[in-house]
Amino acid sequence: MKKEDLRIGNLVYDSVRNKEVQIQLKHFRELYISEKMFFERYKAIELTEEKLLSFGFDKDEYQAEEYGESIGNLYKLNNFLVCKKEDAFYNYIEIDGDNYYSFCSTELTFAHQLQNLYYSLKKEELPIA
Repeated sequence: MKKEDLRIGNLVYDSVRNKEVQIQLKHFRELYISEKMFFERYKAIELTEEKLLSFGFDKDEYQAEEYGESIGNLYKLNNFLVCKKEDAFYNYIEIDGDNYYSFCSTELTFAHQLQNLYYSLKKEELPIA
């Protein structure tokens, strides 16, 4: 996890309180005071199928395809697609024009990366249950 990737609302694991918390303004003060102590306490949350489902994604009945080949599970939330390809999650892109294309784009390893990409593309926060 890089400090440049963090925004207010990002979900991280607080190792002192032993639970997931959302980044607030006070966390940036902690980061400013001691970056080392901040990253010892707060950890990125690995993106898993369970975490995707907890964000409200639905597992689609169709498989994701890349260049016409089935590659793995497809998850959907408000027309935002995520695919699982070889034990990794990616933003899934479908382009329908004269020719139809679909491919896996940005790799998503952690929950905060998914939150940031979702916000960048949809201009709304990813729901947190």
